[in-house]
Amino acid sequence: MLRRAWHQLRLHPTRMGAVVVAIMISVSFVTTCLVFLDTEAGAIRNQVAAPASNADVIAEPNPAINPAELPTDEIHDDLAGVPGVELVAPLHQSSVGIGDSGALVYGTVPESLRWAELVEGRWAETASEIVLDSSVAESHGLNVGAAMTVTRYGDEPQPEQLTVVGITDAGGSLLSGLAPTVYVSDAWFDTPAEAGSVNLWLIQLVPGTDVDGAVAGMQEAMSATGAHVEVQSATAYADAQLAQMTSGVDVFRVLLLIFGAIALLVGMLIIANTFSIIVAQRRRQIGLLRAVGASTGQVRGELLIEALVIGVVASALGVAAGIGLGAAAAALSGSLDAGLVVSTSVLIAWAVGVVITVAAAWLPSLRTSRIRPLEALRVSATDEGRRRPGGLITIVSALCLFGGIGVVGLGVVLDRMHLVTAVGGGFLLALAVLTAAGWYVPAIVRLVGRIPALTGPTARLAAANAVRHPKRTTATCLALMLAVGLVATLQIGSASVKASVEQGVTNRYPVPIQVVSWDGSLPSGLADEVAGVEGVTGVVEVATAELTLAGLPYPVRGLGPEVGALLPGEVIGPDELLVNPSYALAQEWAEGEQVEVGGPGGTRDLAVRLSHLAEDGPVVSAATLRELGGDVVERAEVWAQVDTRDSDAAAATLAGVEEIAPDNTRVSGSLTMVTLLTELLDMLLLIATALLGAAVLIALIGVGNTLGLSVLERTRESALLRALGLQRTQLRAMLAVESVLLAVAGALIGLLAGLGFGYLGTWAVMAEIGEPAVLAVSWPQLGFDVGAAVVAGLLASILPARRAVTAAPTEALADV
Repeated sequence: MLRRAWHQLRLHPTRMGAVVVAIMISVSFVTTCLVFLDTEAGAIRNQVAAPASNADVIAEPNPAINPAELPTDEIHDDLAGVPGVELVAPLHQSSVGIGDSGALVYGTVPESLRWAELVEGRWAETASEIVLDSSVAESHGLNVGAAMTVTRYGDEPQPEQLTVVGITDAGGSLLSGLAPTVYVSDAWFDTPAEAGSVNLWLIQLVPGTDVDGAVAGMQEAMSATGAHVEVQSATAYADAQLAQMTSGVDVFRVLLLIFGAIALLVGMLIIANTFSIIVAQRRRQIGLLRAVGASTGQVRGELLIEALVIGVVASALGVAAGIGLGAAAAALSGSLDAGLVVSTSVLIAWAVGVVITVAAAWLPSLRTSRIRPLEALRVSATDEGRRRPGGLITIVSALCLFGGIGVVGLGVVLDRMHLVTAVGGGFLLALAVLTAAGWYVPAIVRLVGRIPALTGPTARLAAANAVRHPKRTTATCLALMLAVGLVATLQIGSASVKASVEQGVTNRYPVPIQVVSWDGSLPSGLADEVAGVEGVTGVVEVATAELTLAGLPYPVRGLGPEVGALLPGEVIGPDELLVNPSYALAQEWAEGEQVEVGGPGGTRDLAVRLSHLAEDGPVVSAATLRELGGDVVERAEVWAQVDTRDSDAAAATLAGVEEIAPDNTRVSGSLTMVTLLTELLDMLLLIATALLGAAVLIALIGVGNTLGLSVLERTRESALLRALGLQRTQLRAMLAVESVLLAVAGALIGLLAGLGFGYLGTWAVMAEIGEPAVLAVSWPQLGFDVGAAVVAGLLASILPARRAVTAAPTEALADV
């Protein structure tokens, strides 16, 4: 049996080509996701645990303790006194403002503990010097010797000018989301504003010292002195930091592996169809084997051995291709600089590929037992597989449908656990869609086929042939339906979440762009410069002063009547106090309630008005602010209105404002939040596009297999049509129309399913954050999906059509 299986593979390698390609694509997709995300996680580990990379032990203060209250000198001496300790170095860490963004700032450590690679210049030696990470230097256009302004955070932001003396390269990662990094000397931290800046002690041990024993000794020393410091090995510290920082990677891992599982399912359908073709091609051979005494177990075993061999080889090729693609993706993201990570999980992907190949071949192998020796000598197909789904499948579909609706409805009624109910209900609804496909897919194919049937007899024949074998038609359309449906779900979900969040952000933060000064007043001409940026439709200057509300000091904004031109309908009366709804709820203030507001200029009772204009702090009229405030900063902020209907143009406007904003300012507003969201969702859509390519390619093989089996079973019919005058071009056209019908039907079903599941996901996400869901559909993207399916259908018809027209009518009719 093993020899016969190998003999079949060696003599007819092209028969298994479709199976090999389907397995390779499916397994390589999963492997690419695993390798890319493992490499990303490795790069993030190197970044978040970089300070500990050259240390053996880490001592970290308890975050619940005020760092300024820690006896740092005593802790240093106690740690250094433990036997086996060679070096103890405190690591200063803080954060600073650089332009409109923030950065982590580290102090200097001994050379043996430094983790960043200095690629230019030298390390900082005085409090007026700074070393930049290469990403910071590139984004701000700075080189060694340049001067840059940094702002210390605190109650009173303190901008200061430092000289760039060096540039480092710390590597990169697509998903880390880490802040840019700069380095200064320890002398920079010798100010009251940086009290308690030591957040780690880096410890090196004498070579050969037992790490666990040293950790236990240092922890005992810390406990004895009452210091709230946790001591752990550098490896344990790195693992803990990685667990905290890789939530983004884990989310992407789950998301991509879900798509990978779907790709494997699609591939499984294609493999099953391909083995069905192989069984049909070998009907005569199987009949002869049965006639000479071969048992059904032997016939099935031969087919399954072939599937096992193909699965082993094709899955290995898929893993190799996936490793290469994963490395390429990591190189594009920058994480490959930290080293390619190939974990043992790729072996699981290989094993899954082998299992799905054998599992997909199981049902076709069972059909060999139904082939009778004499019946197998016939060329024509039997009626097997032309029946409708059975009663059990119908019951399961109905239960899944009503169960899914019930679970989703439970989340709506309870108004909580939205994500849980959406995932559970969506899973049941997806099962209902898949299990009931045998009922509605042939009907939709028949309905779609009425349109080309109007064009002539060739198209009518194609439409009739498309539904001649309902089970095979359903299996083929399912492959395309899954491919297009998953991509459409992601596209519609991304567009809807984007539109929903944009609406929520715009409602909560009605000002698109805000330029805020870190200290003092903005330059007098900045408002005019902002107004001159292309896309800005209105500008207003905002004053601030410190006032007291109900006895507590608050920075309060003052808006004049010109805000009505910026935000139509917004007029702030002299007796009104604008506060955001959440703050009013916390203070138990009702709309219209009188609140005492005071300052150096006096005290007044103002009526509370709930408004999202006050999301960043209370707002009064400019006249009231000047009346009550003493030291009023007249140009503390500049607000700008932008036409956001064109997202690309709005992003360009935001970039223009950021370019002219001074270093001691921060650019915020709803447009900045929306821009960050757009970048994330664009990444998801890029993944969707890649998935579409892989899934459509697999589905193309499935459509081609279906047509190939159809051509095989209709050999006599095709020959008779040729004998009656059907030209070769007409026969090719008939198969092309049949293929396109299957592709269009599968794509349309997938789009409808994607529309429903995409909105369900959007509703769940937005309900969790208390915002309404908005359905947004990108018709060009969906049109591209359908177009890709149509092109796939046309390409899939080429090889079967070539086979159908090669044989002469007389030869085909003589094939008995």
